[in-house]
Amino acid sequence: MYYRVQLFFFLFIAGNSFAQSNDTSSSLQQIREILQGNNNVEQILTDNQWMFLHATTEFRQLIKGFAKSSRLIMTTRSETGEKITVNGFVKDEKNQPVSNAIVYVYHTDNRGFYAFDTTHVLGNEGDRRHARLFGYLKTDKEGRFILQTIHPKGYPKSSLPSHIHCEIESPGHNTLITELLFDEDPRLTPGQRIRSQQESFIISKEKDGAYSYVISLK
Repeated sequence: MYYRVQLFFFLFIAGNSFAQSNDTSSSLQQIREILQGNNNVEQILTDNQWMFLHATTEFRQLIKGFAKSSRLIMTTRSETGEKITVNGFVKDEKNQPVSNAIVYVYHTDNRGFYAFDTTHVLGNEGDRRHARLFGYLKTDKEGRFILQTIHPKGYPKSSLPSHIHCEIESPGHNTLITELLFDEDPRLTPGQRIRSQQESFIISKEKDGAYSYVISLK
């Protein structure tokens, strides 16, 4: 009897895993077809029905591969939090605009969580590769990108300022990994400002619900 129960439990778990795998594969194929139909990644990222895929590598690769626009609404309508606009200006060492650069952004939600139900994602580069709220854009001919999202919250039980992680790739330039911070954040103490400057993070002051950042590539 004991072994029968064990066998039943094993088959139940295996069956659920197989069903979930098939559901994921089917959903990814459906998303690919949507994107191949000249739809932009915003349509996928702002649709709650695909939220269960956000942490998966395959989904994120699809979003990156089909990212073509310099403008992106990154969150669903139901995502709680203060709505903000992030204006980015990407330039080279000669102060010239860098066009067609790939911009990857991710941040915490209104609870300070990267994951669905906890602050951080563990394993396989964690937050960087599996954060729930993320997006990809490409800079326009003037080196600009415009992101509409929510204002991230700082981590619970932490003094670190809230921030948006930003990574930029462009042929002929070093990949830049930085953070976009908010000038009015009460956690951005004088000490944190010094640390941020030392680590080349970028701070912007809010103006009419928008934050503007000039980002330099080498």
